[in-house]
Amino acid sequence: MLFRSDRVKGETLHSFCGVMKLPHIDLKSVEAMLAVNPEKAKDIRDTEVLMIDEISMLSSKFFDDVNFICQIAKVRAC
Repeated sequence: MLFRSDRVKGETLHSFCGVMKLPHIDLKSVEAMLAVNPEKAKDIRDTEVLMIDEISMLSSKFFDDVNFICQIAKVRAC
């Protein structure tokens, strides 16, 4: 299946999960970020497929952080 970038809502992974606004990734800071930005939490919850281009450029730590943020957003209704 092919996707054209102008037909999907494309953004950086950092922007998608709000990482740029967090000094460090822990439960308290993620919940606070999602509470302040409920639209970000809704975007994450509403995402069915997350396509990551150049996944080999991500560290395993960052990938774990993204997973953690997405799990928190999907579990908690902010």
